Amino acid sequence: MFPRFGLDVSRSSMCGWALWAAEACKPIMDLLHEEILSGPVLNLDETTVQVLKEPGRKTSKSYMWLARGGSPGKPGVLFHSSPSRSGEIAEELVRDFSGYLQADGYVGYNALGELMWAVWRTCTQGHGRAQGPDKETWHCS
Repeated sequence: MFPRFGLDVSRSSMCGWALWAAEACKPIMDLLHEEILSGPVLNLDETTVQVLKEPGRKTSKSYMWLARGGSPGKPGVLFHSSPSRSGEIAEELVRDFSGYLQADGYVGYNALGELMWAVWRTCTQGHGRAQGPDKETWHCS
């Protein structure tokens, strides 16, 4: 868009603007995160994304995490980009959530520890249902 107006703006300048805008929006994002965690159900998932020329990384595979929750009538959605699929990211997103967590069967969610007792998980292949939150066996169909 800038070249149409005869402006030559470097990529590094535009990246700096994006980082500045993201930092300025952090208080709003923190409020959204708290709102998402206040609801009775939290949906959590992650997927791979390709990041081009990421500094200091040999691979371009990163992850986009999604957390959806809040008021049942007006749920919010939070996207979180990370170079890692570690369970630590799940812990960071879930924090002290109290309620039902819906997630797939990815082993990284085991990092949530005690919260896993309250989880109704769907299985990666088809949909699965637990026999209750106090059961250890998850059945997939």
